[in-house]
Amino acid sequence: MSKVVLFFPGENWSYGTDREFPPVSIISLGNYLTENGISCELVDVRHDDFTKVNLDDVIFVGISSFTGHQIEVGLTIAKHVRKINPSIPIVWGGIHPTLLPHQTLENPFVDIVVSGEGEETLLELARKLEKGESKKDVRGISYKTKTGAIKHNEKRPFMNMDDVSNVSFDLIKNPKIYKPTEVYHYMSSRGCPHRCVFCYNTKFCQSRWRTKSDKKVEEELKYIMDTYNPKIIEFCEDNFFVRKKKVENICNFLKSEGFSGEWTGDCRVDYFKSYDKDFLKLIKNSGCNVLSIGVESGSQRILDFVCKDITVKGAIDAAKKCKDVGISFFNLFMVGFPTETREEVHKTLNLIDILERINPESSSIISSFSPYPGTKLFDVAVSMGFKPPQSLEGWGKWLFSTKGNINWMSEEDVDFLEKVAMISRVRRVERKVPETVSELLKLAGKLPFSLSGNLRWRYRFFSLTYEWKLWNYIQRKRGYF
Repeated sequence: MSKVVLFFPGENWSYGTDREFPPVSIISLGNYLTENGISCELVDVRHDDFTKVNLDDVIFVGISSFTGHQIEVGLTIAKHVRKINPSIPIVWGGIHPTLLPHQTLENPFVDIVVSGEGEETLLELARKLEKGESKKDVRGISYKTKTGAIKHNEKRPFMNMDDVSNVSFDLIKNPKIYKPTEVYHYMSSRGCPHRCVFCYNTKFCQSRWRTKSDKKVEEELKYIMDTYNPKIIEFCEDNFFVRKKKVENICNFLKSEGFSGEWTGDCRVDYFKSYDKDFLKLIKNSGCNVLSIGVESGSQRILDFVCKDITVKGAIDAAKKCKDVGISFFNLFMVGFPTETREEVHKTLNLIDILERINPESSSIISSFSPYPGTKLFDVAVSMGFKPPQSLEGWGKWLFSTKGNINWMSEEDVDFLEKVAMISRVRRVERKVPETVSELLKLAGKLPFSLSGNLRWRYRFFSLTYEWKLWNYIQRKRGYF
């Protein structure tokens, strides 16, 4: 029987912080194709040897890719496929090919690009290619003609979210690798309705948010609990709290089903204005102990500049509200925005201190801003001197880092941002008591850097960071970036 083979490159070949995160994108695509009569094989190259995949009688291979190292790995896969069987169409999809379809197709190891959601597009494409029919009317793709010209077909409308199937691991060779009984990553919605100018969602999802029906969500949560009984359910979506009533229904459902684990998701600061104590208690009592909050900056000017539509005061008020009911925050910040000054970076550090004093159980990390294609800030960054890669190979070697991406600051300021971001991630070690020798060794390795980071953070001393050069070296050796 002919089949489709879908590859997930992962963040790294065999290492990296996403090692246990399941390949949600190709799981959803594979389940949809299988349910509609197309045989499908999923290959996660973090765990599966892609060179051993049988490429006989394959309709096409698909490669799902985010910007950066996934592209580099994806190209290695594509070159292998082309060498083994040159007649197999190579289809690329995911965030990066969607945002830069033309440039992606200029690469000789890309035949077709699927833009946006891939389920319905891949199904139609598979049926067309299997029958040897033309793909000129398949909505949602770009492709090369026989003469080498690049054609962009009509866009495909967003699909009905209840048709998305991402809970079954039946197509995964060894689902235990992802430890679904520990943390189950579930997606009940896609997109986000907000307008943050640094976020890919403004183009990829066109600033729209769509969710599965309450009935569908309850059916899938019931399946997850009955099948895996996870300790934690992580709603790994762009913005879980868009519709308050939906969250309320989920909380009541989890309580009615006797869910004894925890759950977590992403929320926005401004939503807390409408959240009363009863709603927050419901969240807490249904199993939520920690929420991820994108605060981004301690400077109101920067928050306004990036169209975050929140206030510094709102972040503080939200932290106080959650502290009262026992919910902690995992605060996400960013530094290095165009026009940002060092004084404004220090405002971010000060806000982190305030939030963590309100609730010592909360934690915060800082990331460095990187101009992402398809966003408004990408164009601003280019106008200020950022030079983006000009090919798919170039994007494959691109790193999310300060150096090389922030051209509007001095080398001294860029170095300062890099150290601040690095130290923010290590200064607070996990509070979990080590259960194994391996966990104990990891903790012992982090403690010296945590102590150093806390001292440097407290006194705002980010110079002469010799120990952090060692930390950077260790992380690169381990393949984390």
